[in-house]
Amino acid sequence: MYQQLHSIRHRGDDWDGYGSKRPNTLSLAYAEHLLNQLLVSVISNSRPWIDPFITSDEDGHITTEWYSGERELHFIIREQEAVYIKVWGTNIENEMHVDILGMENYLSVWDWLLDAR
Repeated sequence: MYQQLHSIRHRGDDWDGYGSKRPNTLSLAYAEHLLNQLLVSVISNSRPWIDPFITSDEDGHITTEWYSGERELHFIIREQEAVYIKVWGTNIENEMHVDILGMENYLSVWDWLLDAR
């Protein structure tokens, strides 16, 4: 996880050849903090950890992806906030949920992902 964050840190503008912005420094710092908090919370509550796929998007935000069975969990991490997306099918209206990620819901979001195992 930390190696992925480190390699993303060195991307410049247009890193993908499609004009994407370089990863925002504050978003990277917040991503590292948030993911570390999630890891500590998961492990200290005796839940299994799954390493995420981490990258940056076209706006310079940090994105993470986890997969467990038919479920997907995505984070979009900005400078001072993160949004999570739960996906359990292809229908945007009925099989996806988007909300703000905060310390108060780390474990419930994580438990939702693992429930598919």
